[in-house]
Amino acid sequence: MYQAFARRILPDGPGRDIVALFGLATALGLVRTITQPHATVHLHGTAVSITPSDFGYLALAIAIVVFARKPALAGLLRFPLLAGSLTLFSLWLLATAAHNGTSPFVSGVRVIEPAIVGIAAIALLDSEDRLASLVDLILGVTLAADVLGLYDYIVQGDRRTDSFLGIHDFSALATLTMLVVLAGLFAPGRWSLRTRWVAGLAGWLGLALTAALASLVSLFLGVIVLFVLAWHHRRLARRPVVLTLLIVAVVVGSTLSLRHNDLGFIYKLSGKKETKTGQFESSWSQRLIYVYVGGRIFLDQPLTGTGWWGDPPPSTFARFVPAARRKFPDNPANYFPPTDKPFIPQQTYDQVLYELGLIGAGLLLAGFVAAGRAALGAARDATGTALDYVPVLWFAGLIGALAGEGLFGGIPLTTLMWLTFGLATYRRQPQAS
Repeated sequence: MYQAFARRILPDGPGRDIVALFGLATALGLVRTITQPHATVHLHGTAVSITPSDFGYLALAIAIVVFARKPALAGLLRFPLLAGSLTLFSLWLLATAAHNGTSPFVSGVRVIEPAIVGIAAIALLDSEDRLASLVDLILGVTLAADVLGLYDYIVQGDRRTDSFLGIHDFSALATLTMLVVLAGLFAPGRWSLRTRWVAGLAGWLGLALTAALASLVSLFLGVIVLFVLAWHHRRLARRPVVLTLLIVAVVVGSTLSLRHNDLGFIYKLSGKKETKTGQFESSWSQRLIYVYVGGRIFLDQPLTGTGWWGDPPPSTFARFVPAARRKFPDNPANYFPPTDKPFIPQQTYDQVLYELGLIGAGLLLAGFVAAGRAALGAARDATGTALDYVPVLWFAGLIGALAGEGLFGGIPLTTLMWLTFGLATYRRQPQAS
């Protein structure tokens, strides 16, 4: 498998092994560390699990420094705002984590270490063949997750499944695959019709099994960007538009069939009254409660936040929970964060605000703006295949995915985030004549 991947990405040349190592590290990063074999070491009283993905990131980092540092530096220097803001964001996260103790620092390192995948993408993805192989890798992992997820669904009954990724990570991965399929409706693609059918079914099955509402946001954002690009390139024809809307409708229908009971917060916001107690209780109602508590944490320390914890301890939020109970009196007690356990972030955006303050949020926002501009500019200027749309479509999908899950080390979504930032710099090089 390793050699086949290497031959597909780089048929000849001395860089074959490092590019294959990039694929291996990415694949390992798409498996939750809690499901990987591990060895435990103790660091200043903190138990640290060492997993295969850690070795993958380390090996890739060494390979980049030794063999590909020049293209990596050249790529970073071409996008100074993107590289500078994300570097400062990473340093700020690690500095505040170190201030909070060894355990938060280890948590912070796990969030930052997949950044090497993004740097490798900047250094190595300079041709359509290499980008196509990365897309194939994402499809392969999606198919594997589908198989295990479908097995879990059959065995466990009518419930959402997380496979080996986690529900929101699985849905994010499936969304990326689906967006590639949709791009192929508007522009020439490298995949055969059979492969496109397989990819479409793989993406739909992953989205149906996870039924994550945040994935709908990702899909909607990606489709909007795709329509804009297709209009810009004069490819906005009736047939691909209708097919896209039909596919989106199928995805929405399958998702809401499992999650219609989780939309009660919409009824409450619209002023609709319950006909019985607890009628509008839902997981997204719980998310609103957590957003409220997180907002109170942020307002207490708006500039610097609490510093990076990963899961903030009770001392940072417990005093705000009574106010949340008064604010949302109709919700069950288990919807409120327990005051004797760590606070578990529900989405990345408010987590960054209350843990890293305006400083961290501003740095991350600058990185998002720079990556979005770079990816959109490249897709707008390109006149080639559907693969030219992939970086900006995946970036749009990332924006929605991060609204469904917090930023943690050891989860595939964090790997996808750094990979997507790196892909924003992709520029297809002309083929040698």
